[in-house]
Amino acid sequence: MFEKYNDMSTDQIKEELTRIEEQIEILKKSEKEIEKAARKNLFWWFFLPLFGFFVFNSLVSRRKRDTELGVRLSEVKGAMITLELEQKYVETKILNK
Repeated sequence: MFEKYNDMSTDQIKEELTRIEEQIEILKKSEKEIEKAARKNLFWWFFLPLFGFFVFNSLVSRRKRDTELGVRLSEVKGAMITLELEQKYVETKILNK
Protein backbone atom coordinates (compact mmCIF):
# COMPACT_ATOMS: atom_id res chain seq x y z
CA MET A 1 0.00 0.00 0.00
CA PHE A 2 2.83 2.39 0.83
CA GLU A 3 5.59 0.88 -1.29
CA LYS A 4 6.70 4.29 -2.53
CA TYR A 5 8.46 4.88 0.80
CA ASN A 6 10.77 1.88 0.40
CA ASP A 7 13.05 3.68 -2.08
CA MET A 8 13.05 7.11 -0.42
CA SER A 9 15.83 8.58 1.66
CA THR A 10 15.25 9.67 5.24
CA ASP A 11 15.08 13.35 4.27
CA GLN A 12 12.45 12.65 1.61
CA ILE A 13 10.44 10.60 4.09
CA LYS A 14 10.56 13.43 6.64
CA GLU A 15 9.34 15.90 4.00
CA GLU A 16 6.54 13.52 3.11
CA LEU A 17 5.64 13.22 6.79
CA THR A 18 5.27 17.00 7.13
CA ARG A 19 3.08 17.04 3.99
CA ILE A 20 0.87 14.31 5.45
CA GLU A 21 0.56 16.17 8.76
CA GLU A 22 -0.51 19.33 6.90
CA GLN A 23 -3.15 17.37 5.00
CA ILE A 24 -4.47 15.88 8.24
CA GLU A 25 -4.80 19.36 9.75
CA ILE A 26 -6.74 20.56 6.69
CA LEU A 27 -9.07 17.57 6.95
CA LYS A 28 -9.59 18.18 10.68
CA LYS A 29 -10.65 21.76 9.94
CA SER A 30 -13.12 20.62 7.30
CA GLU A 31 -14.45 17.97 9.69
CA LYS A 32 -15.09 20.66 12.31
CA GLU A 33 -16.92 22.80 9.74
CA ILE A 34 -19.15 19.90 8.72
CA GLU A 35 -19.88 19.03 12.35
CA LYS A 36 -20.74 22.66 13.01
CA ALA A 37 -23.10 22.72 10.03
CA ALA A 38 -24.82 19.57 11.31
CA ARG A 39 -25.44 21.18 14.71
CA LYS A 40 -26.61 24.50 13.23
CA ASN A 41 -29.58 26.08 15.06
CA LEU A 42 -30.10 23.08 17.33
CA PHE A 43 -28.62 24.63 20.48
CA TRP A 44 -32.07 26.01 21.37
CA TRP A 45 -33.07 22.52 22.50
CA PHE A 46 -30.72 22.82 25.48
CA PHE A 47 -33.15 25.21 27.15
CA LEU A 48 -35.27 22.15 27.95
CA PRO A 49 -32.66 20.34 30.04
CA LEU A 50 -33.15 16.59 29.79
CA PHE A 51 -35.69 16.34 26.99
CA GLY A 52 -33.80 18.89 24.90
CA PHE A 53 -30.60 16.88 25.15
CA PHE A 54 -32.26 13.78 23.67
CA VAL A 55 -33.95 15.79 20.92
CA PHE A 56 -30.66 17.53 20.08
CA ASN A 57 -28.77 14.23 19.83
CA SER A 58 -31.45 12.58 17.70
CA LEU A 59 -31.62 15.54 15.30
CA VAL A 60 -27.84 15.73 14.94
CA SER A 61 -27.52 12.00 14.32
CA ARG A 62 -30.33 12.13 11.75
CA ARG A 63 -28.65 15.04 9.96
CA LYS A 64 -25.36 13.15 9.85
CA ARG A 65 -27.03 9.98 8.62
CA ASP A 66 -29.61 11.21 6.10
CA THR A 67 -28.22 14.40 4.55
CA GLU A 68 -25.39 15.35 2.25
CA LEU A 69 -23.43 16.47 5.33
CA GLY A 70 -23.19 12.86 6.46
CA VAL A 71 -21.76 11.78 3.13
CA ARG A 72 -19.17 14.55 3.20
CA LEU A 73 -18.32 13.77 6.81
CA SER A 74 -17.76 10.08 6.10
CA GLU A 75 -15.54 10.95 3.10
CA VAL A 76 -13.46 13.32 5.22
CA LYS A 77 -13.11 10.79 8.04
CA GLY A 78 -12.14 8.05 5.58
CA ALA A 79 -9.44 10.27 4.09
CA MET A 80 -8.20 11.14 7.58
CA ILE A 81 -7.95 7.48 8.54
CA THR A 82 -5.94 6.69 5.42
CA LEU A 83 -3.59 9.62 6.03
CA GLU A 84 -3.12 8.72 9.70
CA LEU A 85 -2.27 5.15 8.74
CA GLU A 86 0.23 6.47 6.20
CA GLN A 87 1.64 8.82 8.84
CA LYS A 88 2.23 5.95 11.27
CA TYR A 89 3.88 3.90 8.53
CA VAL A 90 6.21 6.79 7.65
CA GLU A 91 7.08 7.37 11.30
CA THR A 92 8.06 3.73 11.74
CA LYS A 93 10.15 3.92 8.55
CA ILE A 94 12.02 6.90 10.01
CA LEU A 95 12.59 5.14 13.33
CA ASN A 96 13.85 1.97 11.66
CA LYS A 97 16.45 3.76 9.52
